[in-house]
Amino acid sequence: MDNIVRVRFFRPVPIVAGSASLTVALQEAFDRSSSARDREIEVFPGVVVRIERLRRRDGFTDAEIVRVQRGNIPPEARDDGLVPLTIGGLGHSTVISYNDALDVMAVQVNHQMPIGRAMDYLAKSNRANGYRVDPLVQRDAWERYNRGRPRKLRLVIANPENLPAVEGQVGALSDMSRRLAEMADAPMITMEIGMGSRGGSLSKNFIDGVLQFFTNGEGREHDVRQMRVTTTSDEGGGGAIDFLDDVLQSKTTLDLPPTDTEAHFERRRSYVGACFEEHIEYIREVYGRRE
Repeated sequence: MDNIVRVRFFRPVPIVAGSASLTVALQEAFDRSSSARDREIEVFPGVVVRIERLRRRDGFTDAEIVRVQRGNIPPEARDDGLVPLTIGGLGHSTVISYNDALDVMAVQVNHQMPIGRAMDYLAKSNRANGYRVDPLVQRDAWERYNRGRPRKLRLVIANPENLPAVEGQVGALSDMSRRLAEMADAPMITMEIGMGSRGGSLSKNFIDGVLQFFTNGEGREHDVRQMRVTTTSDEGGGGAIDFLDDVLQSKTTLDLPPTDTEAHFERRRSYVGACFEEHIEYIREVYGRRE
């Protein structure tokens, strides 16, 4: 596993009336069985997820969620060539630290085990529950955007062929991105839409839709490398707003033991918890608890 650990912050939003708090949902999923294998659920065809560990501490619930990969295992590279790996499977792990009082969670970013799949797992574990996740952003990103009018949008998208198909204007952008990648056999595309030297502004409804799609919507788990909007304002204060750099996040490099899974989890858990403590006053002031 990469020793660079990235942490982002999200608020779980119930999409099923009467959904339990995330603390209760995580505990229920963990209590399904004392056997990790028996806690596994196939959330989508070929995508198996389970809750591996659960801890409680001073108002926080910490969990390790794992995507289990038993097929398409890459070979081992030995000095004399590649040989099949004879293992039970791979575990792609992420750590969640959820604060019940604030209804916010800090999440280790792992594109092999994205937070959306963890929410799918909880929904499959108990169909009375259902959640989406909204990312927390820096204090002024949306404020600066909403004060101005969009003049330019720049997107850098990795693996665009995996973008979900959706309806409407955003769907047209998603479809075009996929087609361009397929025609050029390109692992990454850059798109820029702007007014150039002309006056006026781009359609705010369209730009709003793109931003919502990649932050809160179906594209939120996709590997977007850049999402920048340049605005103008009659009152001044316009400029470039990077909605990835302005997301509330932290990053560090940890010394993670490769053969001790418990210590591996505890070090990541400790860092994710420390990130929450670093930002907790800002989260409490700006986001509070959902009413």
